[in-house]
Amino acid sequence: MPFELVADPFDAAAAEALSKGLSYLDAVRRFERHLLEGALVQADGSKESVGEMLHVSRATIYRKYQRLARPVQRKEPSHDHMQKGRLNRARN
Repeated sequence: MPFELVADPFDAAAAEALSKGLSYLDAVRRFERHLLEGALVQADGSKESVGEMLHVSRATIYRKYQRLARPVQRKEPSHDHMQKGRLNRARN
């Protein structure tokens, strides 16, 4: 079964990302979620068929679905590396 996308989903995804001020990573995740959800519908719920449609392993598909099911946890930027550099310079 060939995988069919809606007319120009890339343009729609890019327009949505720009209008909402999404980061690159958020935009990619959003697109990936839409792609996987659409493929799952076309595959009648078979994740194995989704993998075949998208040319990725079944393990990758399961991993993607697990990651998408969890809420996104953002890490605060760490400045530890800067502090460690200062400590090392102070010791020398």
